[in-house]
Amino acid sequence: MFINYLKIAFRNFGRSKGFTFINIFGLAIGMAVCILLMLWVQNELSYNVFHENSDQVYSVIQEGIWNDGKTYGSRTLPYRLTPLMHELYPEIKNHVRLKDFGGMMAIGDRSFTENNVLLTEPALFEMFSFDLVAGDLQTAFDDIHNLILTEDTARKYFGDEDPMGKMIRYDNRTDFTVTGIAANPPENSTIQFDLIMQFTILGEERINSWSWESSGYIQLYENADVEAFKKKIENTIVDNKPDNKNLVRIQPLARVHLYDPLDKPQSLIFVIIFAAIGIIVLLIACINFMNLSTAKSAKRAKEVGIRKVVGADRKGLIKQFITESILTAIFAMIVAFVIVELFLPSFNDLAHKQLDITFSNINFLVSLLVITLLVGLISGSYPAFYLSHFIPSKVLKSGSGSKTKNRFRTILVVIQFTISIALIICTATVYNQLKYIQNKNLGFDKDFIISIPMNTELDDSFASFKEELLKNSNILGVTSSSSSPARVGNVNPAEWEGKADDEKILFNFFLVEKDFLKVFDMKLIEGENFSKDHQQGEPVPYIVNEAAVKMMQLENPIGKRFYMYDESSAGEIIGVVKDYHFKTLDNDIGPIMITTMKWWWSKVFVKINPRNVPESIEYIKDTFKQFAPNYECDYSFFDEEIAQYYREYYEIGSIIKYFAMLAIFISCLGLFGLASFMTEQRTKEIGIRKVLGSSAAKIVFLLTQGFSKWVLLANIFAWPIAYFAVKKFLEMFAYNTGIQIWLFAASGILALIISILTVSYQTFRAANANPIKALKYE
Repeated sequence: MFINYLKIAFRNFGRSKGFTFINIFGLAIGMAVCILLMLWVQNELSYNVFHENSDQVYSVIQEGIWNDGKTYGSRTLPYRLTPLMHELYPEIKNHVRLKDFGGMMAIGDRSFTENNVLLTEPALFEMFSFDLVAGDLQTAFDDIHNLILTEDTARKYFGDEDPMGKMIRYDNRTDFTVTGIAANPPENSTIQFDLIMQFTILGEERINSWSWESSGYIQLYENADVEAFKKKIENTIVDNKPDNKNLVRIQPLARVHLYDPLDKPQSLIFVIIFAAIGIIVLLIACINFMNLSTAKSAKRAKEVGIRKVVGADRKGLIKQFITESILTAIFAMIVAFVIVELFLPSFNDLAHKQLDITFSNINFLVSLLVITLLVGLISGSYPAFYLSHFIPSKVLKSGSGSKTKNRFRTILVVIQFTISIALIICTATVYNQLKYIQNKNLGFDKDFIISIPMNTELDDSFASFKEELLKNSNILGVTSSSSSPARVGNVNPAEWEGKADDEKILFNFFLVEKDFLKVFDMKLIEGENFSKDHQQGEPVPYIVNEAAVKMMQLENPIGKRFYMYDESSAGEIIGVVKDYHFKTLDNDIGPIMITTMKWWWSKVFVKINPRNVPESIEYIKDTFKQFAPNYECDYSFFDEEIAQYYREYYEIGSIIKYFAMLAIFISCLGLFGLASFMTEQRTKEIGIRKVLGSSAAKIVFLLTQGFSKWVLLANIFAWPIAYFAVKKFLEMFAYNTGIQIWLFAASGILALIISILTVSYQTFRAANANPIKALKYE
């Protein structure tokens, strides 16, 4: 019997080649989208779960109250906190501290700038499943000047040579010995590194201080009562550092990637969005199948009637139609695999991932099998039950099935276009917000500024380096600072003259060279700019922003005594800078203090003439080589750096855009097929209308108005759904475009135009056909 079902299915495929192509191709695109997004979602959900101890390892977090009363969570911890917790609480089996580092590594006359150096402790390899492929873990950390490379870094430095025991010079001042080779950390690990150095190179005094510069993880014993432990550790900081009121929290390792430090679903939102898009696109493809199958019912009505007359029961007919549907789904899955293989490299580039199809992954194969069967059953269920219920006497007499079939098809088309219109609105909103971010005035100049990482040689000779650069007329300004002005993360408590109580108030801060505000064209609204770099023993000059003045409630801030952290940095406020965005646009502008104290500088900024960019860059590189001959001039454009801060949003926006276009394409593909069958069913009616004098334009209007009504109806359902989704997306940004109502109307009109253009080919062809042929039809 099953073989017979297959034979009938293949015969029907052959008789209706266009119908079969549209069904298979539409389902294949839907399946391909679903597979690509499933790979992405699986990758996101797999972060950190490969560690054997992942259910026992927790990220340590400090939670505090920001100046505006909002609660914040931070993975940046005091150095002392994590080892102190290990000492105090017997539930802790192990702990490790981490700190991101960087610098120049030299092997002979070759040098490499590394930004992904991890300072850590031996417990890293005990708590996490990072493999040491060469070297002995017992001795790899024996000496403070031992170094571990990853396999890729070892290959980059030494090629096919054995790197073990080789010397590497760090920042042209300290020699390290390679004592281990670690396997490259998996892509789905939140802890990434190219080289590993010992935490102790920072110095015992520093790593035992309460300075907030590290992150930390703890491993609990298997029998530990986690909920009781969470309550127990809350006041660890308060009890041991009374001037710090922050609470201590822990977060399971498996949640670190998808949740923020306050355990709110940050990246998880995108996982849910992508999973929903995958399901939605596949659902649209399934709706196409149902629509086209029920539209084709007129052609199969007689077949069903004859089969019932010769003894076929409804159950057997349902099996036959379901078999055809599942067979279509199998063919579609094969085509989908081809599409995925062709487009996976481009998708990886778009998403900055290294996804691949692993046939050894049983879960993945089972998922594909389940998708195929579900698509076959969902797509074929309604047509199967619909076609099998035809009454033989009626269909053999009239040659067609039930006259009520259009209602369900209308519902399906409305659902399709509801989804499509909602996706158009969401995509347009994401695009507008990203464009807003690109063009938003951040309060400082970001164009034609070259950013160069600071190094020891450049730091030692910065004044001379700056002087030499400014000899060239194409160089408009040179400065340096402790961080990018667009991403200031450092915080310190501030004290000022007239402060009402002893409550600790946190300010963001960064340290700058005296010409910093001039180079970035930041506007002073009160007081004066820095006139010179700060010298040890002199009062410290501070410039604060408007938000800081408002928070301090100072009417005349200039000249007021001010300091951060402790009295050693005491000085006065010399100026007030206009508020500018020193964090990404998903953050409000808070108080910031800027000073010329030189605790450290991490970046050099060079402003150049926009008319002579290549010439200016060559001059900068040559001058850099004079003052830092052992380093590479690893420059970048500052505006591109800022764009990188929003890279995740750009990636998400691009993926949503392309898959929304595919969803609309699949909807139009189904609409095209549906229009073909509907015009075919009305061939005789069209012929009679033309004979009676109806114009082609009137017939086109008659055939398209039904589709147009469905699309207009879809807007009523799409707008509330899109409004909710758009509102949630924009809430992620403190500064956004707001909900733009015109986008809703424009999206509805666009969907209407697309639908009319889709069916226009069929309607024009039917309207211009010879009426004599139409009247001879059937």
